[in-house]
Amino acid sequence: MNYHCEKNMINHYHHSVHNIIMGTSKIEFNNYIKFEQWKTNMEKDTISKYIKYRTKDTNNTLIHYYRCYRDRFYRK
Repeated sequence: MNYHCEKNMINHYHHSVHNIIMGTSKIEFNNYIKFEQWKTNMEKDTISKYIKYRTKDTNNTLIHYYRCYRDRFYRK
């Protein structure tokens, strides 16, 4: 999703129609196993899926960026 589409989507959810507050958070893990455990639990608890959308190499450290992806069908 490009910047303008994302900005329009956030504006739609937050200001225009749904009054939903959206945000980001940064979470760091000591190892990949702890990340996978967190991701699995979060996806199960929130009926969502986290999709990797970017990888960045900084100072010989790989940083993976994930987005929460929900389908259009709400389930309690």
